[in-house]
Amino acid sequence: MNVYSQISEAWQEQTEQWEASQRERLIKWRTEPVTLRLEKPTRLDRAHALGYKAKQGFIVVRQRVDRGGRQRPQIRKVRKTSHSRQTKILSKNYQQIAD
Repeated sequence: MNVYSQISEAWQEQTEQWEASQRERLIKWRTEPVTLRLEKPTRLDRAHALGYKAKQGFIVVRQRVDRGGRQRPQIRKVRKTSHSRQTKILSKNYQQIAD
């Protein structure tokens, strides 16, 4: 077993202590800015699988993206502009929005 498989197993194990620390981490992340540059990736095994290498030229950014499904338009008498829409653009995925 290599180091990355051990790290991935540690992330898959969910104990009460892990859930409490993850909950605190998520609360902290919500108070941070939407785009935040990090020193190193949070999940090193996943970053390595995606091609991350710890050398100059690689940057790691945590980007917060709105999540949710399609919202049905409400019937109103007034025509709204395209800037005041409440629906998500369904043709784009969350990665495109983050980029």
